Amino acid sequence: MKKENNKSEIIISLRQKAEDKLKKKLIDKSSKLDESEIAKLFHELEVHHIELELQNEELQQSKIKAESIATQYADLYEEIYDFSPAGYCTIDQNGTILKLNQSGSSLLNKEKSLLIGSNIKFFIAEEFLPSFNDFIKNVYEYQTKQNCELAIDIGLCLDTNISVFIHIVGLLAKDKKNCLLSVIDISEHKRTEEALIESETHFRTLADSAPGLIWTSGLDRKCNYFNQTWLNFTGKTLEQEVGYGWLDDIHIDDLKRFVSTYNLAFDKYEKFSIEYRILHFNNEFRWIQNDASPRYNSKDEFIGYISHCLDITQRKNAEDEIKKLNLKLENRVQERTQQLENANRELEAFSYSVSHDLRAPLRAMNSFANILLEDYFPSFDEKGKHLIDNITRNAKKMGELVDSLLKFSRLSRQDICFNKVDMYRLVNAVYHELISETEKNNYEFIIHDIPVAYGDSSLLQQVWINLIDNAIKFTSKKEYRKIEIGFNSVETGNEYYIKDNGDGFNMNYVDKLFGVFQRLHSATEFEGTGVGLAIVHRIIIRHKGIIRAEGKVNEGACFYFTLPTENNE
Repeated sequence: MKKENNKSEIIISLRQKAEDKLKKKLIDKSSKLDESEIAKLFHELEVHHIELELQNEELQQSKIKAESIATQYADLYEEIYDFSPAGYCTIDQNGTILKLNQSGSSLLNKEKSLLIGSNIKFFIAEEFLPSFNDFIKNVYEYQTKQNCELAIDIGLCLDTNISVFIHIVGLLAKDKKNCLLSVIDISEHKRTEEALIESETHFRTLADSAPGLIWTSGLDRKCNYFNQTWLNFTGKTLEQEVGYGWLDDIHIDDLKRFVSTYNLAFDKYEKFSIEYRILHFNNEFRWIQNDASPRYNSKDEFIGYISHCLDITQRKNAEDEIKKLNLKLENRVQERTQQLENANRELEAFSYSVSHDLRAPLRAMNSFANILLEDYFPSFDEKGKHLIDNITRNAKKMGELVDSLLKFSRLSRQDICFNKVDMYRLVNAVYHELISETEKNNYEFIIHDIPVAYGDSSLLQQVWINLIDNAIKFTSKKEYRKIEIGFNSVETGNEYYIKDNGDGFNMNYVDKLFGVFQRLHSATEFEGTGVGLAIVHRIIIRHKGIIRAEGKVNEGACFYFTLPTENNE
């Protein structure tokens, strides 16, 4: 447009110069013009006239083009104005709507044509009218841009109660008479804000009623909230605790450790758990367990930490008591161990005494009894012979009893060497060793397919010796004698059994079977020291196994014992 104005000015200037030149020559009376000069002058004037016409035509075209462009920009402005996402409105000082775009019409939920000329205050919620009036007053008084937030009732024309929260920016128009308003719907923002406030209120209500101590911190690492339980615990106010104030209450010996743990977790957004002492309102330090987790907002952005703490003073005191008790127990164990070692040494000494000092008089008794029998046997009557025989038999029995006791006592100290043991071969060997060839014909001996065991072969051999010997002994008075050895698979390991049809026993006394010197039959009925089954029991227990028995008088007995497999030793 500026270029076209410059051209117009040039054309007017040229025309003015040509006219002035002609006028000057015509009025100059002193100069005489011949016809050729006059013709030349008119030709020059015609040329200037043609140039003026051409330039005028060009100017007209430029004007048309400029008007077309201006029209296009005006239409574009109207489209932008009308369909902008923000509502635009022009009102006078009384609030009458003079101009309104489509977004503003949609915001007020009414046709644009019906809104022009109406008063905008009609749509503003009653409680916000004072704020709006102050807002308009400030726009006209200060003639600067002003901001305001309020609610409008868009349901007035629909007989409903629908409110929309809006943010208004207002400034004066160029004429200083009217006010231009820009309106944005902030209802969603308000609802989100209210939801956050409600959520925060709900959280604080729950947190204040929780039995645990709760605190939260922000991105600056400072604590910004403590629940009522925490404040009751410390006896401090929220103002005293927020920020870093609460750190003053942590025990000086625990403070550095806590701060280091907290900062390390904070840098990595990780959970952390720590125990430390904090000053209670009664001026004593109490132990708390602090479990903290990082917090995130709806956009999954890290916003700080939330922590839950529990008073664990009683637990810590109990742990201290347990440590003291454990120390006492360790001391007592050491004392008892020493006592046990002393007792073992005494037992060793007793065993030595039994095996040497007690055997000596027994050997002497046997020797003297044999001398009497050899040298003076004819001189004894039947009663004397019977007495000498009793002395010899009881001395022998006493020797057997001493041997059994020594064997039983050594079991406690004997080391166990675990290996695979072929139980089938072991049982066969023991049976054929215990029974003579002539007696074999009197027994039905059955050995089922029994698996390999895992234990000490020499000790397991002693188990089978004692059990098979008992079976032979207690079936010896039967006409039909049967001994059966087999196996059952159980959860605790391999269960072996030996069953006979002998004299049996009363189940009411089954608990006495495995005690030392506990006999369910008299020595006159069946010989024995009463130590054999006690030895079996001790061996099985040392193998971490179980032994039990079942029986019925005159119908036989069955002994079961389990041994661990190689994998569950």
